[in-house]
This record gives sequence, structure tokens and C-alpha cells, in this order.
Amino acid sequence: MVWNGHDHDYERFAPQDDRGHGDLRRGVREFVLGTGGKSLFSPAPPRPAANSQVLAETTYGVTLFGLHRNSYDWHFYRESVAGNGTFVDQGSARRNRAGRDDNRDARGGRRGPRGLEGAARA
Repeated sequence: MVWNGHDHDYERFAPQDDRGHGDLRRGVREFVLGTGGKSLFSPAPPRPAANSQVLAETTYGVTLFGLHRNSYDWHFYRESVAGNGTFVDQGSARRNRAGRDDNRDARGGRRGPRGLEGAARA
């Protein structure tokens, strides 16, 4: 999973490869989380981008992620200010097994925490 926050909007992409082509088996899901800054705006065309599943350009908010051993989930919470819109996005997905995501280096040694349990806020 990739989290970005440069663009001033919220966007969720389907799993994709490193060239931006859809890849449900080995692809990485990307989130753009730019909804907590000074102002929101629509990024330059073409919009929505390839593989974009959800795009919200007018709603401030935060996203809560749950990271689990074999899955992850997300929930976008909009700011509760009058006129902030009604956009909500939430879901879950299984973590794919592409690459070396088992926390072992090329020689088989441990390189970090064993699991992915925890939560992150963006």
C-alpha cells in the first residue's frame, strides 16, 4: 500500500503495477490523502486518473487504516463542518504476496517486526 498526500484531494486506486497498469494479483493499492490542508483543489487533467476507483475533491477529512497480518481496511471520516459534503469511503482488502513482503532479507534473516498489526492515521 502506498500513501501520498501532495494533491489536495482524496483518491483511491485499484491495485496496480509500477507503470500504473491494473494488476489485481501482484499490484499495490495507492491512496492520495490530501484532505487536511489549507485548501482542496482538483488536480490537473486527466481526471480521474487510470485505475482510480474513488475521487473526492471537495471534502476535508482524515483516513484511518487498520493493518493486519493478511488484510487491511480503511475508513475516510469527513470533517463534521456544515457544508463539508457527504462523501464517505471505507473498505477492506486482502494483502497480496507480491515480492518479499515476509520481513526477511535476501539471506533469510529477520529485518523488522514480524507482523503488520497496528493502525496508522493519515
